[in-house]
Amino acid sequence: MTVFAYAGRETGGDGQGIARFRWDEETGTLSLLGFVSGIDDAIWLVADQASQRLYACSGQGGPESRVMAYAIDPASGDLRFLNEQPAGGADCCHASLSRDGSVLMVANYNGASLPGVPDAAVRVFPVTAEGLGAATATIRHSGSGPNAARQERDHAHWIGQDPTGGQVRVADLGIDRMVAYRLGSDGGLTPDPAADLAIPAGLGPRHAVLDAAGQRLFVIAELEAAVLSFAATGASGALEQVHMVKIDAPEGVENYPSGIALTSDGGNVFGALRGVDEVIGLAVDPESGALSVTGRWPSGGEWPRDLCLSPGERHLIVANQNGGTIAVHPLVPGAGRPAGAARIVPLQGAMGVVFATF
Repeated sequence: MTVFAYAGRETGGDGQGIARFRWDEETGTLSLLGFVSGIDDAIWLVADQASQRLYACSGQGGPESRVMAYAIDPASGDLRFLNEQPAGGADCCHASLSRDGSVLMVANYNGASLPGVPDAAVRVFPVTAEGLGAATATIRHSGSGPNAARQERDHAHWIGQDPTGGQVRVADLGIDRMVAYRLGSDGGLTPDPAADLAIPAGLGPRHAVLDAAGQRLFVIAELEAAVLSFAATGASGALEQVHMVKIDAPEGVENYPSGIALTSDGGNVFGALRGVDEVIGLAVDPESGALSVTGRWPSGGEWPRDLCLSPGERHLIVANQNGGTIAVHPLVPGAGRPAGAARIVPLQGAMGVVFATF
C-alpha cells in the first residue's frame, strides 16, 4: 500500500501549483516527489482515490477561476491533466464530491467581482470519463451581513453533502448562513430554505465538517473567531445549534480561523487560527455535542490556511500559507492535542493537503 499526498500552493506565477509527496504514517514523513506543472494558485484540492482522480480549484486564467481534473497514476502518484471547466465565479476556494462521486461541487468566494465576470456562489459539474463535464447547476446567493468590510455581499466558502446523500450545505461567510440544497439525479440543485441554518450575525461561517452519520455539524467562523456545534434534535432530525466556543486572542492580535477537521469517531475537532498562528483542539461531548477546549499550540508556521488529519489519524497536517511550511503534528490518540514537536516540511505558499491511498 502506497500513500501519496498532494499540496496545493500559491505559485507567484511559476506554474507549479501542486506538490507531490509520498506519505509515511508511521513516521509522519512527507517525502517530496516533485511538482505538477501547468497550474498556478491551486487554492483547493479534492482527491478521489476510488476513481484515481484529483481535482483542483485554480485562480489562473483571468478573473474567473478554473476547475481542473487530473488522473492519478496509482503506482507513481504522477498526475495527468484531463480537462478544465470555468468555475462560474472568482476566487473558487472550496470543492467536494457528492457522496456517490458522480458530481463535483464548487464554492466561489467572489471577493473582487468585475463587471461582466460570472459571480455564481455555487457550480456543479458531472464527473465524466474525460474529466469534468459542462456545469449542471449554477446558483447565485444574495444578501449581506453586519460587517461592512467583509459582508458587503454573499461569499460562499465551503460546500459539502451530508453522508446520507441528502442535503448539500454551503457555508456563506457574507450572509451568515449555511444555505441548504437538494442534489438531484441530474446534478441540479434545488434550494431547501426550510433547512437553512442561521449563524449568529457577524460571525462569518468559513468551513464546516459533518460527522459520519450526518447527525452533527461543526462550523468554524472567521470574522468573529468561534467554532459552532449543531446536532440533529427532535423527531424531524433537523440540525440545531447546541453550542459555540469563542476563541480569544491577545490584545492587538487578529484571529482569523480557517480550516476545520474532525476525527472519524466524531470525538475531536481541530481548527486552524490565522493571525495568532495556532491550532485549537476541542473535544466533542458524546451526548450533547457540546465542545470543550483540549489545547492550543503553534501551527508550525505563519498564517495556517488549512489543516487535515492523516489517513491513520495519527498526525494533523497544517498548511501554513505565508510561512512557507507544512507542519506535521503527531497526536495523542483520542486526546485532541499534540504528542510532541511538529515535523516541518518546507513548501512556499502551502494552501492545503489531501491524501490518496493505493
